[in-house]
Amino acid sequence: MHETFSMLSVVDTTTGKKLADIKIDGETLEAMAFEKSSPKMYVNNKAKNQVEVVDRKKRAVVASWPVTKCKTNVAMAFDEANHRLFIACRSGQIAVMDTQTGKEVTALPITKGVDDIIYDAASKRIYAACDGDADVYEQSDADNYKLLGRAATGPMGRTALLVPQLKRYFVAVPQHGTTDAEVLVFEVH
Repeated sequence: MHETFSMLSVVDTTTGKKLADIKIDGETLEAMAFEKSSPKMYVNNKAKNQVEVVDRKKRAVVASWPVTKCKTNVAMAFDEANHRLFIACRSGQIAVMDTQTGKEVTALPITKGVDDIIYDAASKRIYAACDGDADVYEQSDADNYKLLGRAATGPMGRTALLVPQLKRYFVAVPQHGTTDAEVLVFEVH
């Protein structure tokens, strides 16, 4: 039987015991982000093309925000200081959402096929690992962004890691045809 809902489990990491399940309407959940200053947690609900707002103390969904500026929301990054949630969609956009209102404030074009997005608060940059490219935006304020560049990565090269201390952005590119798998290393400023 195919379920049309998902369960988000709360686990005590000290004991390893499950404390609760939070039922979410939608069978495909993706990335999550946690607000440090409150009990809010944001969950990409790919099946419904929306963001679920979960109250970690109440252990319940307290709001559902539609993502209308892009389709197939899979990746997520969070700028808590400016109350901005970056929702990366496979359709080739990043929807920027205000976490105080749940409204989308803008959409940023990226290469299609995104799977990873990272926000670096220190540099105010957004890194999106897409299918064949890594797109980089710079944030001038909460609602304004400038595309800094796009670097070729390779087919399906959309799993990435930013290590700010090393000033390096790593992108894993799987084996494709006769090309071996590799990890690309980009220097960031």
